[in-house]
Amino acid sequence: MRRRVPELAVGVVLIGLGAIGALMLAGRQPPRAPVLVWANDMSRGQVVAPEDLTVASIESDTPVDVVDVAAATDVVGRTVAFGTNAGGFVSGSLLDTGSTIPPDYAVVGLRLGAGRYPVSTLSVGDVVDLLTTEPLVGWDDPVVVSGAEVFDVLWLGSGEGSDALVSLLVPRTAAPRVVAATAAGPRLAEVTS
Repeated sequence: MRRRVPELAVGVVLIGLGAIGALMLAGRQPPRAPVLVWANDMSRGQVVAPEDLTVASIESDTPVDVVDVAAATDVVGRTVAFGTNAGGFVSGSLLDTGSTIPPDYAVVGLRLGAGRYPVSTLSVGDVVDLLTTEPLVGWDDPVVVSGAEVFDVLWLGSGEGSDALVSLLVPRTAAPRVVAATAAGPRLAEVTS
C-alpha cells in the first residue's frame, strides 16, 4: 500500500480551516443598537416621565419601529396613545402627536355657525374670547371665558363661511359655563394668535 502523506496533510489542513471558519461564523455577533423600551406598564393618556423609560440593545438591522436612545428627551412629556406593557419597544406610533390637556383644564366643544367666529382663518393655537348674545343664568357678563386656546377645529363645509366644530381649552372651572353658552348663542372673538 502506498502512502499518501501529501493528500492526508492537505485533508487535515482543510478540516482544520473549516473548523476555524465555523467557529468564527458561530461567534460573530450582528451589530447592535441601543433603543428605548418601557420600564413600566403604560396606560392610554399617561404622560411619559423619565422613569418610564429604560434602554435595551437590539440588532441594528431589525426592521421594527423603535425610538433611538438619543431621542429620549423627545419622548419625555409626550402622551401615550395606546396602552403598552413594560419591556415593549417605545415606538413613535404609540405616542400621541397632538397637544396634551394640562391639569385643571378641560376641552369643550362648540358648534359655531357662519358669522359666529372670526373671519380670519381660525386655527389650532389661536387665543379667543367666548361671548354670548344672551345672558346666562347667574352670569351677566357677555364674556363667558377669555383667553381660551383653540384646541382643534373641524370645518363642516368647505371652510370659512360654513359651520365649524371648535374645541376650546378652558380652565376646568369655566367648562360648565362654556357648555351652558352653547344654548345662548355663542360667538368667538380672536384676541391673539
